[in-house]
Amino acid sequence: MNSKIKRNDPCPCGSGKKYKRCCMTTNMALQNLEFIAPSLAIKKCSWCHKIIEPNEELFGLKAKAAPELDIDRFAGKAFYVPLLLAGKKIIITVPTIASPARQEDVDMIMAVCSMDCGLDLKNSLREDKEFIGQVLGDF
Repeated sequence: MNSKIKRNDPCPCGSGKKYKRCCMTTNMALQNLEFIAPSLAIKKCSWCHKIIEPNEELFGLKAKAAPELDIDRFAGKAFYVPLLLAGKKIIITVPTIASPARQEDVDMIMAVCSMDCGLDLKNSLREDKEFIGQVLGDF
């Protein structure tokens, strides 16, 4: 029996849509993620990629994953995600399942070096809904 999902099959997320109209694009994009060491990701600004020194203030954005995304498979990992309209890649860290962040219903964290970087990142996330809207639910 072949368990591979075909384009016109019902989406396994349970939305009732065809796979090609639902999770296919997201799943294809997630297969091509560029991973980064989580220990480095939390020290690097998600927006400008500046190294945040231990004595510097650290800010962060939290996000909830889109309901159809199986975020648990990325627990404890960090990766770059392209923002098409901004023309840059941001860094997203997925906390481990047992972490306090996940217990508080936070699926993803983006470290930033300043309030300005945080605002720029948040605005770009709102503008770039084509891919990000399929990965992030609420931020």
